[in-house]
Amino acid sequence: MTRPSFGCATLAFVDGKYARVAAGTPAGAAIDARVGYGIVLPPYGVLTPFALTGLADPDRRRVGIGVRFAAPHPHFDVEVAGDHRKGGATGPEQVLGIDLGLQF
Repeated sequence: MTRPSFGCATLAFVDGKYARVAAGTPAGAAIDARVGYGIVLPPYGVLTPFALTGLADPDRRRVGIGVRFAAPHPHFDVEVAGDHRKGGATGPEQVLGIDLGLQF
């Protein structure tokens, strides 16, 4: 198993999956993270508030918060998240996203 190290092309274990970490950032800083805590709401499902950050690209920074709800029957999930992004040609941006999923 490869151990991730910041500042080089490598894999990092994020959200239960391996994701590619950007290389060549100043002082070796490169991270994309989402941290949350699941609250079980029996019998409805799991509610997970979270915070996220994207610092892999030195020219674009991203921070945000959100909440995700996942129900076991039917396999339904919804996520609402808001981001503040700095950098790029357009300048600072505020983004609100809604993601719905249904498995059958």
